[in-house]
Amino acid sequence: MTTMVFEHGCQNNAPAILWAEKYRHKYWKPLFPNRVVLTDETSVFLWEVLKPDAAKSLINIGQTKLATSGALLRRGEMGINILLILALVAQGHRKRSTLSYTTGLNVTMYSRIIEKCISWELITRSS
Repeated sequence: MTTMVFEHGCQNNAPAILWAEKYRHKYWKPLFPNRVVLTDETSVFLWEVLKPDAAKSLINIGQTKLATSGALLRRGEMGINILLILALVAQGHRKRSTLSYTTGLNVTMYSRIIEKCISWELITRSS
């Protein structure tokens, strides 16, 4: 078992009391529900760690053209997050931990962006 929790989430091989709501018929409120680091806990991580560089993130997921297009310079923070999420979805990434790590957003924020993108018909629920 590991005792390490990263800024993007808690590993599933950490003690269950850290992330699982139930273990062997015992219930409790985990510190990192569903292995996600919530907003209140993010204060223990440095800002530089929480908010990765958008261009580097795009390059790392194979979106080099988008990263170098200048689109990130014209969008503002919300636009950058939308571009990052759309780029991740286009590459087949939809896991909470991946979206949270790449954007630096908590589950509530990137869920809102996903819902907006669905309502704008940029993606579908099954994308």
